[in-house]
Amino acid sequence: MIVCWFFVSLESLAEAENVLCYKTFDEISGTCSNLLGAGVSQEDCCLNSKYGFQLTENGACQSCRGAQWSKWASWSACSVSCTEGVQRRSRICYGYHEGTCPIGTRGKEMKSCLLKECCPVMGGWSEWSAWKPCSVTCQTGTQLRERTCTNPTPVCGGTCTGYSRETKPCDTSQICPTHGNWGSWGPWQPCSQTCSIEGSARQPQQQRSRPCNNPPPSLNPLGKPCPGPSQESKSCTGLPNCPRDGNWGGWKLLQPCTVTCGVGQILQKRLCDNPPPKHGGKNCLGEDVRRQPCTVKVPCPVDGHWDEWGPWKPCSRYSFEIECEEIPASQMRNRKCIGRRYDGKPCEGLRSESRVCYSFEGCPCEYWESEKVQRASYSDQGFLDQGLPTFWTSGITKLIILDPRDHKPVLIENTRFVFKCRTSRWWEVLMERKRSCYYCRVSHKISPGLFWSPGKAARTSFRG
Repeated sequence: MIVCWFFVSLESLAEAENVLCYKTFDEISGTCSNLLGAGVSQEDCCLNSKYGFQLTENGACQSCRGAQWSKWASWSACSVSCTEGVQRRSRICYGYHEGTCPIGTRGKEMKSCLLKECCPVMGGWSEWSAWKPCSVTCQTGTQLRERTCTNPTPVCGGTCTGYSRETKPCDTSQICPTHGNWGSWGPWQPCSQTCSIEGSARQPQQQRSRPCNNPPPSLNPLGKPCPGPSQESKSCTGLPNCPRDGNWGGWKLLQPCTVTCGVGQILQKRLCDNPPPKHGGKNCLGEDVRRQPCTVKVPCPVDGHWDEWGPWKPCSRYSFEIECEEIPASQMRNRKCIGRRYDGKPCEGLRSESRVCYSFEGCPCEYWESEKVQRASYSDQGFLDQGLPTFWTSGITKLIILDPRDHKPVLIENTRFVFKCRTSRWWEVLMERKRSCYYCRVSHKISPGLFWSPGKAARTSFRG
C-alpha cells in the first residue's frame, strides 16, 4: 500500500476545513483508528500529538506529531532463490509540526543475501523399464514400470519433470477364491461345572463359538479359512466352592522295628490332611495305621536240628564180631546236629544210640528153593502182621523172623512163614532147620500194593 504524506504550514491550518479526528495513529501502518468525531478543526485535533486526522473520509491518515521516521519494516525476501541476491526494507516519515524528517537519513535500506550457493540444474529421465508382472493372480490388477532421473542426474536440488512410475491395468483371466470371514459370536454356553475348585488355577469355563460364514471360503478355487480361533472361553465367576475330598498324607513312624535281628514289623500312621476334606468332601478311604515288615541287618540265631540217623554198624561185642552165635551183642548208629548258626541252641538229645542184636552171619547154611508160592487169605496166625495179606509155602519146620520193631529174632514153629509187603521190598527173614541156621533174603522186589497171582510159581532163592 502506497501512503502519501502531506506537509502543510501552520498558516494554512487556520484556513483549512474541518477534518475527521482520530485518537490513535499507527506509526507502522500509517492508519487511524478510534474516530473522535467529524467537524473538528485540524488545529484542535492536533492539540494531542498522538492523534491523527483525515481531510476526507477516503483520504490518507496523517499524524498530528512532528515529522519523524517510523520503525523499519521487516526485511523482504531474498531477491533470488540461488546464488547472491538482495533484501530490502523501508520506513515512513510522517507528522507536520516539526517539518520534514532529519536531513541525512533515508527511508530505505538494502543488504545482500545467499540462500544457495548454486542454482538447480534439471535432470533427464532414463528409458522405461519392462512391465512388471500383474499385481494380482486372479481377476484384474495393475502392471508397473519405472524410470530413473539419471539422464543426466540433476544437481543443486534440481529434478526431472514428470513421473518416475507408470501403471496400466492387467487381466489374469482367473477367478479369485473367496476367503472366509467370521460371522457373529454365538451366546455363551453354560459353565463346564456347577462349582469352582478352591485354590486351583483351572476354574470352570464357559465357551462361545462363531461360524466361518460371512462369507464361507470358496471350494473352487479354494479360499483361505477364517483366521483365528472359532471358539473362545472365559472363567465362570460367582460359583460356589466344590466339595473337596480328603487325601492321605505320608506315612509316619509310630512304633520302631519290633525285633533286634532278622525281620520284624514297624507300626506307621498317616493323617487325612493332604488336603483335609472341605466343603462337604469325603473323608480319606482306607486305614490310617498299618504294619510293615522291617529288616534289622543282624542275623538271628538258628537252633540246630538232628539229621537222619546213620546206618547201624555191624553187630559186635567187646570189640569183636559175633560169628554164628545166638549171643546178644550191640549195634551203634549216629546222627549229626546240623543247621546251627549265629550262636543258636545246640540239638537236644543223644548223638548216638545202641540196640541189642544177634548175628547169624557166617553160619554154615544150605540152599533152599521154594517152587510153590501162593497168595493166602488174611492170616490169623501171623502175630506180626494181623489183618495184612500174607504168603505161605510148606516144607520148612521152623522159622525165625527179625521183629521190625526191635530187631529181635522171633521163632515161628509151623509150616508157614510170613512175609510182609512194605514199600518196594520184602522183609528180611531168618530161618532155622534142626540145628543149622539159614539166613534168607528175598532176591526180588515187588512194587507197593502188588502181590503174586494165585497159582503162579515164584522162584525165590534163599542162601545161608
